[in-house]
Amino acid sequence: MILALFGGLIFVMLESFSASLAWRIRIAYYSRERKSITKPIVYVLGGRSFCEACKTPLSVKSLIPVFGRFFTGGKCPHCGFEIPLHYAFFESIAFVYGFLLALLNPSPEIFLITCLMYPALRIIIEIDHRYMLVPTEALATILIIAFIEMSGLRYRFAFFELQPAFALDLAVAFTWYFLLHLLRLLSKEGLGIADIRLTLALCFSCGFPGSFFLPTLAAILGIIVYLVFRNSHLRENPQFMIRNAGRTRIPFAGFLSLAYLIVRLLPAGQLGI
Repeated sequence: MILALFGGLIFVMLESFSASLAWRIRIAYYSRERKSITKPIVYVLGGRSFCEACKTPLSVKSLIPVFGRFFTGGKCPHCGFEIPLHYAFFESIAFVYGFLLALLNPSPEIFLITCLMYPALRIIIEIDHRYMLVPTEALATILIIAFIEMSGLRYRFAFFELQPAFALDLAVAFTWYFLLHLLRLLSKEGLGIADIRLTLALCFSCGFPGSFFLPTLAAILGIIVYLVFRNSHLRENPQFMIRNAGRTRIPFAGFLSLAYLIVRLLPAGQLGI
């Protein structure tokens, strides 16, 4: 139980860091404000966190995960800007996720890989649901981590032994890759090439049988959200995960990232290491 609590605290801190990083990346590279930012890398990586409205650096107590919003009364002490509630909400969700992941007692390698994956996945969720784009840097990070997990941790670089499990992992991952490519060619709506590459990378990371269910679970999550909110005013809200530009569009990469985190909680996502 103590380890589970520790796992929850780790993911709370990861969420706080990842949310701040994702917000800075969005502002520096994708928002209208990007033209006024001369050094985007410095903007993303340097300096303290600041208020979204008045740009005043935030106090230490306001940066405490989950409770920071309540310590400050939910407002910036300088300009009175109301701190969005979703920061505390997602940090609470991250604590529950980290608690469950540690409670299921996965191998240390899986817990570490999930921790390394989380910031990149969080950035993809943030950018994809707002702009229908997958940042190349986040995708490349996931590809590298997935390759290290599959080849180094799961199979110890023993490719020459032609292990059946390794062949099955490759077969399932590339089957999904080609099926989604075919869907992209046949469908007018289609999928972005980055969505398909992300599917391949996350299938490599999960391994069979987790990879078998991963894209299906992502599609189910997307369909559920679409059915629930298709007639709601929320579909016009740019903060929501449904985009409407003449037609309803669903950010598949965001749902794929969520599906990956869910699969990691299941026994199917913990096999192989």
